[in-house]
Amino acid sequence: MKLAALALLALLAGSAAHAQPLPVGSGVIRFTEQLKIARGCHAYSGAGVLVFTVFPNGSFLAENDAFSLRGALLPADSRGRSWWLQLDALSLLLYRLYLEAGASVLCRTRVSIPSETIALESFLLKLDRQGTQISLELKTSAPGASALGTGHGQHRIKGKGAFALGLLPSSPDGGIRGTLAYGRVTGLRLD
Repeated sequence: MKLAALALLALLAGSAAHAQPLPVGSGVIRFTEQLKIARGCHAYSGAGVLVFTVFPNGSFLAENDAFSLRGALLPADSRGRSWWLQLDALSLLLYRLYLEAGASVLCRTRVSIPSETIALESFLLKLDRQGTQISLELKTSAPGASALGTGHGQHRIKGKGAFALGLLPSSPDGGIRGTLAYGRVTGLRLD
């Protein structure tokens, strides 16, 4: 029995030694966004800015004037520079509503997307070697239904930006707010 306990302790110590350090900090990402819907609907392509924060507890916050997403980081490579982003339940619901609203505008009719059908194909954060630049990519697909019938849509956000290791907001709700002016961040303050 003691041998099994020692083996378990050695396994835990070994996995902790190989654990990736979290890229705790925040940054501003300039991104492009595309939303493509089934036939009969328009497509959307645009650009924007979001503030991305990684907290010491392994959670993240990505927010701009259109959405706020929270969740957890999961290691995606052994080098400690790539992280899968997993949305929490509330953020997944809000993201679905965001997609429904966008699709409804593009199709000019109410579009509904069943929550269990949203496929986050990829939601990845990458950090450069110096820890000063990050890239973010989100790829999603989902079926939807409207008065026009059923169809399949795709959403993609892709961007890059500056990242400051150790820079964290002081308030528990995130606290970093950017002032958007014509798609650019003109000021950044910490609450």
